[in-house]
Amino acid sequence: MFSESYGGHYLPNIAKLIMQQRQIQLKSIVIGNGLINPHIQFRAYFKMACDGETKLFDSQECQRIKYRLNSAYVTLDSCHASQNPKVCTEAWKKVDDAIVAPYVNNGKDIYNINQNLPNYYDSSVNRTETFFNQPHVQKALAIAPTTFKAESEGVYNSFFNSGDLMDSLMDPISQLLDDQVRVLLFAGDADFLCNWIGLETVTEQFNWYGSSKFRSQSFHYWFDPQRNQVAWRLRSFRNLSFVRLLNATHMVSIQLV
Repeated sequence: MFSESYGGHYLPNIAKLIMQQRQIQLKSIVIGNGLINPHIQFRAYFKMACDGETKLFDSQECQRIKYRLNSAYVTLDSCHASQNPKVCTEAWKKVDDAIVAPYVNNGKDIYNINQNLPNYYDSSVNRTETFFNQPHVQKALAIAPTTFKAESEGVYNSFFNSGDLMDSLMDPISQLLDDQVRVLLFAGDADFLCNWIGLETVTEQFNWYGSSKFRSQSFHYWFDPQRNQVAWRLRSFRNLSFVRLLNATHMVSIQLV
């Protein structure tokens, strides 16, 4: 089973239900640039923007962002402890105001740090909608003729206001790993919103039988001879793998087709 982006919330629970019902033998799941644990991943924004390999703001702006994030992190911790939807909604708003909004206001694409707005994601959404609105595709999926939309503000607001956005899916994935289901997480490292730093940290904090061994594994690199550069970096142990795809965006799968 495969998912991307907010699918980091959908897929683990779907996989958990499949395992509980035991009617289908689930062998593996794949999540690309997924939102799995906001409590961990939102803390990676500052490192991605100011304190890592990429510098997306100048030093003065980074200081202002760091100050605003200190308040946001307090609310983020309260959300994590209480799971109160109102507190969790406020936590995301504070993180957004502190660092995501300033990034977008600088004219940068949250799905591709190497590109200015308008963003690559819009064209990717258009391609997705075109594909799923083809009659033969809908027939193959056994659904009644409908108009598919890749995004819905109403659906987003319902999830957001319920606090679902801030849920952690660490436990279901950890259980899948203990049940010998293969788990692959990958991240295009040009994505800001669900960035590779946060996802790598997520993989290091799953609570499963191989967690300490996974963290001790060295990285393996694949060199692309055509481009004369490293294309990806892999860490893997038993049934958990994490791949960082260099210079790839939020929509890795669409880039590859």
